[in-house]
Amino acid sequence: MASLLRLCTALLVLLVGLEWLVDVSAGFTNDASLTVGTPPRALWYEVIGADTFGGTAAHVVHGAGTYDGGTIGCGTFNVQGGPAGDSLGSINQNGFVVKADGAGKKVWIYKSVVLGYYGSLLSCVEGPAADGYAIYAVGITWTGDANMYDRFMVKIDGATGNEIWKVTFPEPTVAGRTGKNGALEFIDIDTAGNVYVSGFVNGADQMNIGEFKSGGKPEACHAFAGKMPASAMIRSTPPAESDFEWTTYEWSIPDVVSGSSIRALSDGGAVMLTRILEVPAVFRLGGTGAVVWRTNLPDNTQGAAIAVSKDESYYAVAGLVFLSNGGIDASFSRINNDGTVVWSTSYGHPTLVKVGEECWGVQTVVDSLGEGIIAACGMGVESCPDPPSSWSADLAAACNGFDTTWRNYNLRVSPADGSLIWSRVDAYRDAEGGTENGATEYVAITSDGGSVSFNDNDSGIGLLRLAPLDGSTPTTSAPTTMATTTMATTTTTTTTTTTTTTTTTTTTTASTAPETETAPTTTAAPTTTNTTMPVLDPNAQLCQAYPTACQAKDDDGEICYLAFTNFSQANEENDWSNPSETCKQFDRPKCIKALLATEFTFPVIAEYAEYPGTAKELITNATDKAGMMSILKMCDGADLICVAYPATCEVKDSMGTLCVSQLMNYGSSLEQSREDPSCEGLEKDGVTKECLPLLVESKLDFKTVDGSPMLSKDDADGMLSVINACATGTPPPETGDEGDEELTPIDASVTLAGMTKDQFDADKFATAMANTLEVNTDDIKDVKPEEVASSSKRRSLTAIDLKVSFKVAVKDTMEATEASEKLTEAVENGSLGTTLEEAGITGFSSIKAPMVAVDQAPAEATPTPAPTPTTTKAPTTTTTKAPTTTTTKAPTTTKAPATTKAPAVKATTAAVKTSGAQQSVGGLVAVSFAAAITAAMH
Repeated sequence: MASLLRLCTALLVLLVGLEWLVDVSAGFTNDASLTVGTPPRALWYEVIGADTFGGTAAHVVHGAGTYDGGTIGCGTFNVQGGPAGDSLGSINQNGFVVKADGAGKKVWIYKSVVLGYYGSLLSCVEGPAADGYAIYAVGITWTGDANMYDRFMVKIDGATGNEIWKVTFPEPTVAGRTGKNGALEFIDIDTAGNVYVSGFVNGADQMNIGEFKSGGKPEACHAFAGKMPASAMIRSTPPAESDFEWTTYEWSIPDVVSGSSIRALSDGGAVMLTRILEVPAVFRLGGTGAVVWRTNLPDNTQGAAIAVSKDESYYAVAGLVFLSNGGIDASFSRINNDGTVVWSTSYGHPTLVKVGEECWGVQTVVDSLGEGIIAACGMGVESCPDPPSSWSADLAAACNGFDTTWRNYNLRVSPADGSLIWSRVDAYRDAEGGTENGATEYVAITSDGGSVSFNDNDSGIGLLRLAPLDGSTPTTSAPTTMATTTMATTTTTTTTTTTTTTTTTTTTTASTAPETETAPTTTAAPTTTNTTMPVLDPNAQLCQAYPTACQAKDDDGEICYLAFTNFSQANEENDWSNPSETCKQFDRPKCIKALLATEFTFPVIAEYAEYPGTAKELITNATDKAGMMSILKMCDGADLICVAYPATCEVKDSMGTLCVSQLMNYGSSLEQSREDPSCEGLEKDGVTKECLPLLVESKLDFKTVDGSPMLSKDDADGMLSVINACATGTPPPETGDEGDEELTPIDASVTLAGMTKDQFDADKFATAMANTLEVNTDDIKDVKPEEVASSSKRRSLTAIDLKVSFKVAVKDTMEATEASEKLTEAVENGSLGTTLEEAGITGFSSIKAPMVAVDQAPAEATPTPAPTPTTTKAPTTTTTKAPTTTTTKAPTTTKAPATTKAPAVKATTAAVKTSGAQQSVGGLVAVSFAAAITAAMH
């Protein structure tokens, strides 16, 4: 039997489900007009704000994933004060490492501060399990002498953020060099725990300190590379220069300036990205650090980062290229492991020359899409200076058409030929709806095959989490390439420029021989051709390829489809608890009617259908269409239950009363009044006498568009027994009063990792736990926190966890089992952590060891069979079945708001135990009703 009392929960589920009708998370906006292919879905965008750094600005430049699903980011932040702590000292930059959990929330921060002088932690990685997953970070720090900065390394406890050791390495003595500045710019780690570092030594006394990564590049210095063995890193005391297994900083050619990036290789050597004066170069270092080969990249590019393929057959370099028209685009190169440059390519804004793209991080992946190169980049206009009359035509177009806000630019290219697989452009949105600068500086691959990009935001450190990078079939467009003739260190290229739907691509396929004792044979890469769509403004191209999508326009000339897409994306995280208020943001009644009439069926015209990868319809997924139609129907005034189950709208009396919706209202009323169900209550809350037989006749047999039932037959019969009694004038069935049954407190516990007792509040915990288990707060008793040593071998021995024991009151083993299952599920899906944080309990890094002592609960009582309902035939009600949507399967080229499975619903207040009469109207129907409405949103 089921409960009308909890039918209002179904309404909550419906509302929560609606927030999943579009694909862009709250906290940022996605520029769909610049989307290429089918990029992964964004899961969240979090900013660790300036308050973390004492209210000052911060610049994250590197990051990595951690074993527990979190991330670490490192860089610089502003500090005010002189060398002696003088508060009037100038503002300087110092280094930091910050740890975030799997939801992007700060866990701890480590700061390396030398007041009055520059410092930075430019790169960071997580150490091996054998070292307790400590964090290793490298950078630069001032060490005492005027204008003297040294290479810097620090080891940090991964659980607490406490410093374990730190060390600086003095400058080596090299004949002919007088400079005394050094820095470590990058760190990598191999599977054995050995670390590889690169940077520079013997920098000139007056060199510009502080120009690293996107902030600039060091000059007048000499590249450095080294390998530190795991045995030295794992010690509790810092390593010394003598502990390096090998170092390389004297080169056979002059002007090898700086090692900006290095990656470990399986033979104990490494591959390093550096430059020779202004020409980027890749050096292959053997197992002793000796140079095996070197090769140059195009001299109009600036390399920023290098990555190694899983099988070490090739290396990928990302950076930027300076175009002849004055623009800057994102650049990529593939170098085989023999030093041959296979191709170099670039991508940028499709129409605006002065919108620049710069890539600062790169990774390689292997997934269901095959091999891929993932890049972290920024897109924006460097400056729009006053007065505007001084702008060139290109700069005016960029400043007026893009503005000066830098945005996150994440993309994937094919290692085979450099073709663009997908890209997406996002900007952070604050609580007031404003956007801010947020260029991507680095990217890390997550354990589920997704990624986290580390973004330089105005308000702090931005973290953008993307779903698995192969989550959908890509639409690729291979640029036309031509073989080029090259020599060892000088690249002469013949370039052909091709374009994709949203990018300008310059690709040179170069078989560039590296400098070795015996140069490898030069072979030209095969020429590939591809037919691509004409390059237009993205919206104009959409309108040409799918003209029916752009036919409907509002009175102000706005294209209805584009206006609706922007609206739905902006409300992805909206809980839709007040649809009328949300829909005010889309106050376009003309567009609503016009789009409803289209049912979002927009076919491609024949002229464009011939292009490879073009979808036959703009929106090919029936679920996407249904979700978009649902939003429009609500904004058109449709009843919520009708949106999920269209046939419920046909069950109405002669005055037009929607009987099922009024039944929902009655369920909500019962929750507030705690009264037993009654015929008088039904009528009072709008379930008219005329509705009663109509509801009986309908058998409450309502389905979603795809045929999923709203209620099971048993649950529907339980409700119908009450409704039928009211329709025929007989008393509702009674099943006895269970409200006064004795409840038994049983033991339960969870462990909050990384938390201490002084951070804990028992009352807040009881409230959060009651919400999670859907019981009264009074049923959570005897909350007792106890600090325990972390049992995980992955953490430092000094780590502290907080075991929280409590008792939960249950009726029998069935309720105890349900409580155990709810607690375990809430820990596994992360909802308990969210609930605790909403209640005001923070400071834990994870939750583990959920336990409910089911064996302490009394045995389940044998249930009394419910009376068989009597159904009296009521006047016939016509029910209109929702039409079936037929979709032609084809790859999608234009991103549409996507409908995804609604998440598990977390109650915001604890469910209140009810009397037996209320429960007899049925505890099961509420669950089925809620699940059914959620299913309607899938």
